[in-house]
Amino acid sequence: TVLKSIDLMRWGHYESNRVCIPSFIFWHLKSKQCIPTNKKTCLLASDVFTNSDKIIELGGEYIPIIQVPKVLSKEWIQLIGLKSKLTLADMLNILSSINNDTNEKGFFKRDNIRRVGLLYNEIINGLNELTIQEEKEIKDWAKKSKFLCNDFVSRKNSEIIWLRIEGFNEYNDKI
Repeated sequence: TVLKSIDLMRWGHYESNRVCIPSFIFWHLKSKQCIPTNKKTCLLASDVFTNSDKIIELGGEYIPIIQVPKVLSKEWIQLIGLKSKLTLADMLNILSSINNDTNEKGFFKRDNIRRVGLLYNEIINGLNELTIQEEKEIKDWAKKSKFLCNDFVSRKNSEIIWLRIEGFNEYNDKI
């Protein structure tokens, strides 16, 4: 059976009276919070991320990821209407959530150290493609956010000593 986004519905006495209506399945996915997530809630498909290894590695428990036993194919992702890529705003929100998720002594959770590095790498790799609005978004986020320091404590940028490390100089001007 082929799923279509538009169904043809007959109405009235005459066979030729037809109207196109959205398919119930697609309407349901777009209108009802029916997608199970790792957060133990159901959300709209458009608010949920796919369960790809990369999304799970970058987002973990900090974003809603579809909770199904198998990794979904591209066709299913497109059909359901899940998010398949993290936007800059998504990555900054994840970093903010990680900054607020510390242990009782105020230290970062060790399993988040790798995630923070991967998120920074994703952001740095996309620096050349940023719009002016995205650059402003990063600057605004950096002013109010905290950063992971080498002692595993999260600090505001005003509390951090800036070090220039050879090989990273080309990125300092862009950040």
